[in-house]
Amino acid sequence: MPKCHSLSESGQEDEKQRNRKVQVVFQDTPEAQKAIINLKKEVEELRKTSRDHENAAKKAEEDSVKKQQELDQALEEIMNWVPKAIIDDHESAAKKAEEDSVKKQQELDQALEEIMNWVPKAIIDAHRKQDTYYRLLRKANLQIMKYQKQLNIPESTFWIDEADLITEQPQEEEVKDISLILAQELRKAKEGSAQEISKLNERTQTLEKQLDELKAIHASCPQKNFHWDSCVADVAEKIPSLKEGCEMNPLCLTASPLEHPLLYPPDTRDIEWFKPAFRFLNVDLSGPYTTLLSRWIELERLNKWQNSGRLSNVNRPQELTTWIQYGHYDRKHIIIRPGDIKRFSDTVWTWWLSLQPTWQKTGTDGRPLPVMICKDDWEPLDQCGTNGWLSILACIRWWGESLKTVKDEAEKQKRTGDWLLLIKDVSEMLEGLIRYKQK
Repeated sequence: MPKCHSLSESGQEDEKQRNRKVQVVFQDTPEAQKAIINLKKEVEELRKTSRDHENAAKKAEEDSVKKQQELDQALEEIMNWVPKAIIDDHESAAKKAEEDSVKKQQELDQALEEIMNWVPKAIIDAHRKQDTYYRLLRKANLQIMKYQKQLNIPESTFWIDEADLITEQPQEEEVKDISLILAQELRKAKEGSAQEISKLNERTQTLEKQLDELKAIHASCPQKNFHWDSCVADVAEKIPSLKEGCEMNPLCLTASPLEHPLLYPPDTRDIEWFKPAFRFLNVDLSGPYTTLLSRWIELERLNKWQNSGRLSNVNRPQELTTWIQYGHYDRKHIIIRPGDIKRFSDTVWTWWLSLQPTWQKTGTDGRPLPVMICKDDWEPLDQCGTNGWLSILACIRWWGESLKTVKDEAEKQKRTGDWLLLIKDVSEMLEGLIRYKQK
């Protein structure tokens, strides 16, 4: 029995060995390899399909959450029945209405200001003179009537013209009311006022005609070879009545037609920066200063009232820097004291010289030479708006106002001459820049 059992076990081992060989042989065949590859592909596809199903399930879950959120938001909008668009429209309409109201108020204020300024000064003076005559006449007549009563003298119509009496009614021997006298004198005063107004209108027309002649003569001066003194001399030769007294001040001819204060330019209604600047500079200092101010307005008009560029701050007066830092105008009031006039004027001259184009030369005295030929390089001075020529004119204004505080007459004349010399040089360069921008 043991022997048989060992034989059976030996047979089983042989069978297993044969099966292994068969399996090995089977795997080594091409068909087996192909089958294995196909099985691997199927397994990979099954795995991919499984991943796709998982991703699809995840996406479906996210879509479900998103749909639920959208549904909740829609329900919330339904609950809040007032649409946001309606609120925005109301706010926009209210804001626009407020802006329109402010604009209308500004236009109304400007219209009122224009209405207040339209009455000529001559008419006002004539009415004041008329009222004065009326009061004096009434006072004199009352005194006469008082004396007549005291002296028991009958009051008569001595002071009344026959044209003022009503001839259809019988006249009383005594006239105790002087209303007719006052009416007659009032009529005469009105006629006199009308004559004065007529004369003033004629004078105005004459001055306007002279102004047109001066403008025509000024326009005839050479533009490229522009020289202030030669142009003034030409004007003086052509207008003998204005030649006298102009040797000491070349600016007087140009300044003579202008009067202070200058009128506000009507084409700057919507220019926010210009109105406070004009009010700040429009002060009564002298004819040359007023002329310079009017030419500055022309420069800004050529630049279409825009803020363009900035003057160099190298060597700029500290007072001007402080004024700019405080936001200009009312927040910082600059006052040049008598002891600081020389220092301030020297600083202004130094700054002005540093702003000159390269072609502008200086003399042995350190002052710019007269402008003989203006070239096309104006970049250092071609700066307009709040940071442009306004700063130069502000310094000139402070300097001019400080001269009023100088008590020593000799010192005052010296400083005034230096101030006028600066205005002359600034005016020459400003005129050249205007001609350049007009090309």
